[in-house]
Amino acid sequence: FAAGQIEDAFVMLFTKTAVAALEQPAVARLAACRAASQHVLASAAVRLGQRDGVVNALMQTLHRHEHMPPIVAGICAHGAAALGDTGLALEALQEVSTTPQTD
Repeated sequence: FAAGQIEDAFVMLFTKTAVAALEQPAVARLAACRAASQHVLASAAVRLGQRDGVVNALMQTLHRHEHMPPIVAGICAHGAAALGDTGLALEALQEVSTTPQTD
């Protein structure tokens, strides 16, 4: 499939499933599950043009689950190292930097 042939809603099924899996601490601790979910999310963002949707989903879960910061960093690192694109990391960092801090 070329990126233009895949419907956004179809890709979001996979990204939502990957995020939901990572939100569960027991699943996130399993290296194989974490790696697969990270690859799905980074690939959707980098190769399928879903960067905004992936970053929004990650930012929402980042604020709801305290175990997520290293996982989000891993997704961004995977996008840069394995897929050769630093845009995901840059956009996620920009979103984190503009988010008001809560005490």
